[in-house]
Amino acid sequence: MNDSYYNLLPEAGQKRLASDYKKRVFAVSALALSFVVFMMSSLLLPTLYLAKEKLNLLGTELATAKKGVLSGSSETIAKAEVANEAARALSTGNLEKPSQLMKIVVSKRPPGVSITSITVLVRDGVQSLSVVGIAADRETLLSFRREFDRTPPFAGAEIPVDSFAKAKNLSFSMNIKVSPITP
Repeated sequence: MNDSYYNLLPEAGQKRLASDYKKRVFAVSALALSFVVFMMSSLLLPTLYLAKEKLNLLGTELATAKKGVLSGSSETIAKAEVANEAARALSTGNLEKPSQLMKIVVSKRPPGVSITSITVLVRDGVQSLSVVGIAADRETLLSFRREFDRTPPFAGAEIPVDSFAKAKNLSFSMNIKVSPITP
């Protein structure tokens, strides 16, 4: 048996067939590439436009903030003073660590009190905490407040009178003063 084969097409037909095949492969490749480019442009151009708009908006906000700082608007100056006070207080090292203060507050929480948020504040180099939560009743809330009168590093706590308006399930806000560390 002979492994050779015979092509019945004349040589000109074979060349034309090979040429047509190459043209089809090129056309399909060009179509696939143009589809990919179209999809990328339809998906990426809107994203590029949005990013450019955000950049322009941030540039406008930055220019406005610079004008506020240069003109000395009272709101901008107040924010800068608070930031400077916090930076000075933190750099002097005379403050308790916020995480330690929060752990102490949570450890003093009696049953019947749930804490929803704790915020550590620094103003004029003095630390304080704002504790927000829900207490089961007035007596539980008062016992929680008393814990901070006798627990170092705290120097007492204040609860607004309106926190005691209800008899049960009291939503409260408590401000706790922190004693400064003496070097």
